[in-house]
Amino acid sequence: MKKKILILGFATLLCSVQYSFAGDANPMQVKCFEADGTTVYDVRGCVPGSDISFYSQQGGGAMMQELAVNALGHARVLWSQKATPAFVLNVLNTNSAGIAGNGMVTFTGNKEFIVKNVALDNNSGSVTLRWNGSVNIPGSYTFQVLKSENGSDWSVIQTVNALSNEVLPYSFTDQSQSNVAALYQVQVIDNTNDVYYTSGTLAANGLDGISVYPTIAHNSINILLNDTRNASYKIVNMLGQVMASGTLNNTMSSCNVAALPDGNYLVEVSNAGKQTTTKFVKE
Repeated sequence: MKKKILILGFATLLCSVQYSFAGDANPMQVKCFEADGTTVYDVRGCVPGSDISFYSQQGGGAMMQELAVNALGHARVLWSQKATPAFVLNVLNTNSAGIAGNGMVTFTGNKEFIVKNVALDNNSGSVTLRWNGSVNIPGSYTFQVLKSENGSDWSVIQTVNALSNEVLPYSFTDQSQSNVAALYQVQVIDNTNDVYYTSGTLAANGLDGISVYPTIAHNSINILLNDTRNASYKIVNMLGQVMASGTLNNTMSSCNVAALPDGNYLVEVSNAGKQTTTKFVKE
């Protein structure tokens, strides 16, 4: 039978809260922050296989969501309701001393951090990532800029210290970017290197204005264009056979490749008098 810990959260008063069973060395931790304009509740240290129920208001109301805790004991919810939410954390078992968890924790204080307005400026020969952010306690979180050229392998190319509990503008310019399409993300990590936020993927086209990614695809490939005039694509197998083709009317298009047999392919993209050919692997 599941034991329950009731944790009440206020959408405007957010902080990190720890709750531990008596005698436990590793308490459960609830952190709240704002990401891209949405309040996020992040719970860690749970028993894998337990679940969290989110109710519409403090003290109860309608149950809005129920989330399973993952294999690492983590769960999070993006809370968009105006009402103050209530949480019920269901724990499968007691601690090593046989003491069941049952109690109430109320959030007080400020948001752990805020990050928003992540954007990319694609200039000739360089790429600049920009975002706005703050941290409640400087030094408790750090911003990282990540880069990938295939959508699968990511590396940290810059670490940016979070300086203030006021929302400030931050930026990093990648001077090494050339005519190769590249993907970027901004992350927020704590001082133990746990990741709490990862932005959406932002694509830089390279100097020819055309990007195709990922290079290893399962269901789709993405085509990014600066200019959609006379834009079209062809997917060609290694025998030179055209397996798919079409026009591109949007600066960002997704092409379904799920039905293609596994193997190596070329995608040929042309637009506004420019053309690029990129190899990808369908798995």
